[in-house]
Amino acid sequence: MAFALFAVAFNVFGAKHLPLFEGVILFFNIIGFFAVCIPLWVLAPKASSTEVWTSFTNGGDWASAGAACIVGLLTPAGAFIGADSASHMSEEVRNASLTVPRVMIFTVFLNGVLGLVAIVTFVYSIQDIQQQILESTYAFPYIGIFAAATNSNAGAIGMTIPWAVLSTASCINSVAAGSRQAWAFSRDEGFPFSRWFQRIVTIQGTPLPVNSMVASLAMTVVLSLIVLGSTEAFNSIAGLLSGSIGFSYSLSIGCVLWRRLYGAPLPYARWSLGKWGVPINAVGCLFEILVTVISFFPLASTVTAYVRPTR
Repeated sequence: MAFALFAVAFNVFGAKHLPLFEGVILFFNIIGFFAVCIPLWVLAPKASSTEVWTSFTNGGDWASAGAACIVGLLTPAGAFIGADSASHMSEEVRNASLTVPRVMIFTVFLNGVLGLVAIVTFVYSIQDIQQQILESTYAFPYIGIFAAATNSNAGAIGMTIPWAVLSTASCINSVAAGSRQAWAFSRDEGFPFSRWFQRIVTIQGTPLPVNSMVASLAMTVVLSLIVLGSTEAFNSIAGLLSGSIGFSYSLSIGCVLWRRLYGAPLPYARWSLGKWGVPINAVGCLFEILVTVISFFPLASTVTAYVRPTR
């Protein structure tokens, strides 16, 4: 809740500095990557390549390691959520019809390369999955990996700082993109109480959808309170949201793919995938359908039903 409150406050009172903030965070993202990976490359004990690339763990007791990998695909797929956030800010971007798609492609490419190197580095730094991950006593298991690599809690804290800063920046960006999306829907009368959501308030010379930001904060607070009452209920809601996002992506891509396949006219675009449009749209649509389906799977094949106690 504190992070959400800070993110909303920044978007309300520091909105005019948002472009500068984005540039600083891009620079920090690259610096943070090296600040985390270099100590792991130099100091961390390394697992063998055979164990890293050929060892699979079926912790959910699924029928096969392949089934476990498919269910576990939901976590890496989550890294692609939000790649379209730039489109929600397009009305505030100069030359948006070219700039926004280029930024989206550049973002996926840059973070994809950095993410691949980071995850391979991290996996090589794990010597015992059971002890360091599944039975970790740290709030987040990766902190224990950092502590083992540097043999120091202070080193682990220092390596955790970039993660915390980037997570905070992600929260700020999510509020900015989400509030603009809510405002756009309400402008087209797509939300209940649309008049309230589409209200614009000018703060320090910058017009802002403050009501949409307040609504985002309120929903975050409610979800945070649900975690305090029941982690299972929160995870169920999170799974529903993941499925909803995947469905929305597959629906949007599917509509464009359908028009491409049947020769229906598409609106003029200054930036296009060209001849690669159909195969990329097809793969993207099928992938999102898969993600939508597995988002409703449990973490383990054996599910214990909750029995309400009788009074």
